[in-house]
Amino acid sequence: MYCTQCGKPVDTIDTICKSCGVPTGNKAHVTIRDDDTDSLMGAICFLVPLVGLILYLMWRDSKPRSSYFCGKWALVGFITGILISTVLTILFFVGFFNQFFLIF
Repeated sequence: MYCTQCGKPVDTIDTICKSCGVPTGNKAHVTIRDDDTDSLMGAICFLVPLVGLILYLMWRDSKPRSSYFCGKWALVGFITGILISTVLTILFFVGFFNQFFLIF
């Protein structure tokens, strides 16, 4: 049996494709574990984007859902860090120039 989405072979007992995560249509009880979308893991990936990137690369083939979740929060954390750094740099220079011009 082959996956209808990615075309890779899947076992007849699999309910989702291990490569892309699409349901295979097999009649079995599907459960989504809570650890796939654990909020603590999302917070760690957000605060330390490098950890999220490493987890994304490690779990990309074996756990596609967890991989996507960690990668998404790592990207959000990285972009947020850049935005905060930019705002703080602008505020620093505005304060520096205001202080400099108040002296003269």
